[in-house]
Amino acid sequence: MAQNSETRDPIESLSDQLTEWAHQFIDTVATRTIRPLFVSVRAITVGLFIATIALVILVAGGIGLARLFDVSVFHGRVWATDLLFGVILLLVGLLLLRRAGAKGGFDVHS
Repeated sequence: MAQNSETRDPIESLSDQLTEWAHQFIDTVATRTIRPLFVSVRAITVGLFIATIALVILVAGGIGLARLFDVSVFHGRVWATDLLFGVILLLVGLLLLRRAGAKGGFDVHS
C-alpha cells in the first residue's frame, strides 16, 4: 500500500530530515576542510616538482657552462675554469653576505 506525503509517519519524516541535515553537515565540513587541504597538497606537490626540475636544469646548465669554458675558452686548462668560477662564486657569496648584514640578518663582528 503506497502512502502519499500527507499520510507519512512522523518518525519517517524526522529520519528523512536528520538524514538531510547530516548530509548537509558533511558537505559543509568537506567544503571547508578537505577541499582546501587537497588544494594545498596539490600546490605543494606541483611546487616541489617545479623546484626539482629547476634544480636539474641549473645543475646541468652549470656543468655545460663549465665544460664549454674548459674546451672552448681555456682550451683544456681546467684550472682556469675552476679559478674563474671560484672567483665568481666568491664574489656572489660576499655580495649576499653583505646584503644580509645590511638587513640585520648576519652580524659580521660577532
